[in-house]
Amino acid sequence: MWASLVFCAHDLSLCANEPSQLKTMLNRLVWYARSMHLIINIGRSEVVHFNSKANSSSLPVFYINGSPLVCMDSFKYLGMIFDKNVNLVVAADVVVQP
Repeated sequence: MWASLVFCAHDLSLCANEPSQLKTMLNRLVWYARSMHLIINIGRSEVVHFNSKANSSSLPVFYINGSPLVCMDSFKYLGMIFDKNVNLVVAADVVVQP
């Protein structure tokens, strides 16, 4: 008889100034996950392009294991909302709601 363990890591955030930097970080994350026998949940992974002046069709698309990551306008990290305009009013509104 054998048993398997399932480890879950939540709330990982990668931030970069250039698309090439984020691509490098994602490649390293994939390599690390593989080496530790971990699975990255693509369905719960997303990208937010902060302060981007470009329209959404010209923004770079990022991939993990060949699957594109969904582009969002905001994300929640450790209970705080971050929106693409780096507007902390959105985060404050969530905090003061009952």
